[in-house]
Amino acid sequence: MFLAGEFSKLAQVSKRLLHFYDEIGLFKPHHIDPETSYRYYSAAQLPELNKILALKELGLSLEQVGRVLNDDISADEIQGMLILKKAEMAQQIKDNLLRFRYIESRLQQVRAEGVLQDYDVVVKSMPSMPILTTRTLLPDTSSYREIMIEMMHTLPQRVGHNQIKHMIVLSHSEGYEAEEIDAEIGYIVSNACANNMTLPSGIRLKKRLLPEEKMMATVTRVGRTYLGSGCYHALGQWIEANDYHIIGPGREVFLQLWPNGDEEMVTEIQLPVDKTEPGSLFLTG
Repeated sequence: MFLAGEFSKLAQVSKRLLHFYDEIGLFKPHHIDPETSYRYYSAAQLPELNKILALKELGLSLEQVGRVLNDDISADEIQGMLILKKAEMAQQIKDNLLRFRYIESRLQQVRAEGVLQDYDVVVKSMPSMPILTTRTLLPDTSSYREIMIEMMHTLPQRVGHNQIKHMIVLSHSEGYEAEEIDAEIGYIVSNACANNMTLPSGIRLKKRLLPEEKMMATVTRVGRTYLGSGCYHALGQWIEANDYHIIGPGREVFLQLWPNGDEEMVTEIQLPVDKTEPGSLFLTG
């Protein structure tokens, strides 16, 4: 028999944790001295404690662990708990990846301090143009790339290189979204291009006329898409400083895709704008 401190060394857990498990009835000492109240544990209890720790490592709650130990739970329920925990962890990984990319973009900006980092905002008009696109709710930002790669590999062979121009993404979400993104993805095409098409994955593309925009505030970004927050910051500052407001969905036109890596990608970010009337206040999104 071992005192709590001795047993904690053998089990590689703290005395405080042993006391807590005792208090909630999850893992009781083998014996408690009625005179000294010292807790004594047996080496034969180590497998049970290890099982508790393993179940906790899987993400089960203490209540669920207790039910497993007491055989008060079916195999189907255990499977359901683990499936739910797996889904929660997958979401955490996705969230952490987005956070990692955001931190990386901030590091890029910090490293560029003292270097010319300003983005030149250019105002231009855009004529109406035919586009062949699909509009969908994307689960996350990484889903853009999968659809874009499939289009890159499919459309030139289907319609011919001379029928397609630049890839384009239109954002229809009211604000910035990291999940459930309402986006339209496709190509600017020629008038002679087919009206609709189905990709090998089953995604349907439809041709429509993108309306003319008399005034677009634009910025060109070179490099990876998720490092582009500075471009949008520059656009926002320019729009406010020059008394404009946003009047429609933003566009990202890919002037050069990733032939030799994302670092060589060239994208023009476009926001349709109009002059703000004196004395009025526009809130966008």
